[in-house]
Amino acid sequence: MNNKESTSALIRHTLDCINTENSPVECKTTEERIKFVLKTFDEEYNDSYSKKCHPFILERFANYLQGLPSCMDIEFSDYCILEKGKELGFDLSTSEKESEFVNMWFKSISSAFFIACSDYKITITHLI
Repeated sequence: MNNKESTSALIRHTLDCINTENSPVECKTTEERIKFVLKTFDEEYNDSYSKKCHPFILERFANYLQGLPSCMDIEFSDYCILEKGKELGFDLSTSEKESEFVNMWFKSISSAFFIACSDYKITITHLI
């Protein structure tokens, strides 16, 4: 798999990880599921203190994901992250590549999520 295919696979995986079990309304579409995550993020983490500590939305959302929010079921152990990376087609042929992949995991998921927001034309300016 090339880099573009791996990135597309990561975006699909990120969307598949959305957990709407705690949503007060049924989320039938991908757009509704993305909006549920954004609303949950905004309510649970996107306060003025977090904005001051993490002024960039990608970094702030990645930090939120590290707290394992209930709205996203993503891998968090090194082993599971590496297994998912291999499954998605990323080149993890050296220990250096593995280490970098694990270290960038939450930022990569954050980036993939906001690419999906853009793809679905979901505005995030109110979160910034």
